[in-house]
Amino acid sequence: MEENKVENVINIIKDMNIKDKLRLGICLTTSNWANILYNKTEMYEKFDTMLKEIDENIELL
Repeated sequence: MEENKVENVINIIKDMNIKDKLRLGICLTTSNWANILYNKTEMYEKFDTMLKEIDENIELL
């Protein structure tokens, strides 16, 4: 039962577009319950920069 839940979450993430994946990354890096062992500020800045670049490219189309 638990294995199906994990597979469902993985499939949901796989089906997300890049903008939504970056937004998820931003949410995870700013959340206190996500026990991330990396530099959260650095990760947030990278995800945010990538998302802004994608948004700018989409607006130009």
